[in-house]
Amino acid sequence: MNMKEEEEDEQYLNIVKIHQHQNYVDWNARAENEMVILIVDDEIKFTKTVVPICIDWDRKFPLADPVGMITSWDIDECHCQVMARYEYLDIEDCSQAFGDSEEYQTYVTSEKVCGRYVNGYHFMHGSDVGAGYFFMKNGSTKHYLQGIVSKGRPTHQDFLIFTNVELNLRWISDILVTIYNTGSWY
Repeated sequence: MNMKEEEEDEQYLNIVKIHQHQNYVDWNARAENEMVILIVDDEIKFTKTVVPICIDWDRKFPLADPVGMITSWDIDECHCQVMARYEYLDIEDCSQAFGDSEEYQTYVTSEKVCGRYVNGYHFMHGSDVGAGYFFMKNGSTKHYLQGIVSKGRPTHQDFLIFTNVELNLRWISDILVTIYNTGSWY
């Protein structure tokens, strides 16, 4: 997919509240619980380039295909939306991919998963951190968020590390329940 940036699709929203994971840790070479929920000051308008994504709250849909997708805007070259496909690797396969390297030992934590580049556009520049890693799931025609791009490693160009959304469902739910119960997004 390669969609040109259109001015009519741009949306400028102010962030009014940041809910950062209560166990977030950021050391020089290691980060854990890299999750935030941003509250903005207006509704997000869905367009051909801004679409909603599902969360499999009950984990009832297994992955239909072990290859997930990431979309992002290439702000450096074409100013267009680009997509790459990454094969899902669980934490054990991540360990094998990175071997005994020090960067694996310090960077991939228990709430992370990895993806191995399959095809599309390489996502190895910093603007992709925070992009969603999503899949089609068996029994559904919807896309489900599985991870959030955490880091690409310069010595392992074909791999990205993702914060695993499924391991943070309780935290996401707690934030949403608090917002609902207080009646305040702010």
